[in-house]
Amino acid sequence: MPASELRPGHVVMESDDHPAVVVRIVQLYGGHAVRIYARYIWSATTEPDWELGTFRPDSRIPTAKKGQY
Repeated sequence: MPASELRPGHVVMESDDHPAVVVRIVQLYGGHAVRIYARYIWSATTEPDWELGTFRPDSRIPTAKKGQY
């Protein structure tokens, strides 16, 4: 899925064994980049989110298949 289409609640795959829920997305440089913050699906809600990375809006971010998590 393109980074520009991600929304909080989407599950992205940091790696095959590390699904993470998108919790926050910040638009940067007038929309020319997005910074994505996430939390592992097993993390407690009290644990801080972390920066998954900064991406161009058209960058493909691997997401979980529907119903996978």
